[in-house]
Amino acid sequence: ILAKILENPKLSHAEGRAAQLPREGLLKLDLVFSSLYRRIGDDMKSVAQEASRTKQWPIKQDLLKMLEYYRSTGDFRVIEKPKDLQLKNEDQANVVLHLEGGDILTEPDAIEELYERGVRSIGPVYSHDNQIGGGASGDKKRGLTPLGRELIDKMMEKGMIIDTSHANRKTAQEILER
Repeated sequence: ILAKILENPKLSHAEGRAAQLPREGLLKLDLVFSSLYRRIGDDMKSVAQEASRTKQWPIKQDLLKMLEYYRSTGDFRVIEKPKDLQLKNEDQANVVLHLEGGDILTEPDAIEELYERGVRSIGPVYSHDNQIGGGASGDKKRGLTPLGRELIDKMMEKGMIIDTSHANRKTAQEILER
């Protein structure tokens, strides 16, 4: 599915995951957190700390295509507020859109843009260090950066869910203390 959305056969690895829980299974669940994630290579991981809009642009474009897919298909109901949740729905799966890894968040306005598109949950780091803070596999002494503090504050202001599962201990603690 992902390869079709992005028109990129290199992303076909995700199709196997889609088969793990078929549509019939999704419809039996009350709510699904659906990760918007684009696997990146070491070349992109190495520039993640730069917060470069230009370098992150191709990744951002792919993630925006994924967002549009959720919006355009009749298979999903994107949950943006509690009243959107409809239990016992037989036609659409209720999904909360979750950005897995915040490498594309190069400025606070990016939070606003994603929020307007329906994203309600963000994992600021995905294992590697980025412009927001330290990842679980990165520098253990690295915490939130000044940009990271701004972005986390913006997420909190919007009432978003902040997933610290892939952050290192220092970054996760600093997020929790905000």
